[in-house]
Amino acid sequence: GYFNDNEGPMDPLLVAEQYQEANGVVEFRETLLGMLKDDEIRPGEAHNALQAYAVEAVITTNQLDTLLDRMEGNWHSVRQCTDLPVARTLAGRQESSFSAQIIYLHGHRSAPKDWIFTRGEYEDLAQTRPVMVTRVQQLLGEYPMLVLGYSLSDPDFHALFRLVHNRLDGCKPQGLCITAGPERPP
Repeated sequence: GYFNDNEGPMDPLLVAEQYQEANGVVEFRETLLGMLKDDEIRPGEAHNALQAYAVEAVITTNQLDTLLDRMEGNWHSVRQCTDLPVARTLAGRQESSFSAQIIYLHGHRSAPKDWIFTRGEYEDLAQTRPVMVTRVQQLLGEYPMLVLGYSLSDPDFHALFRLVHNRLDGCKPQGLCITAGPERPP
């Protein structure tokens, strides 16, 4: 079944994989798109504040919303490896004048075939999106990072952070993490 009632905590990645196997890829994707009505949400204060900072890149694992794409300012959306600046130049595309990249590590709403949602997709990320993973590793090695999110439970984050740590001869990448804490009573 989809929910692991008697064997410890539920693994959301495994639940996604089981749902996709039982219902097919198309229904799985349609279900996910229906869960988040992208046209009904707007960038909030955090998105607006992000625009004020000079950053090299924003790396996101949120593939179902396009809030970052809708921020004002000089941003370049990197949804696949051909969107990276060097690849764009080599492919004969017009160079864009941008100050920061928005890197969609787990894919983008507009390209469901690139989504990373299931346990298998997470485990195969380095093989299925090697250029994107390499770019993220490069950024983690070169720049301090600010991690914003609900938790630090993302397996990709841990794997990439550890790989960069090992490649930097044991020096940990610099960074700060802000996560949502438990709700406090009013």
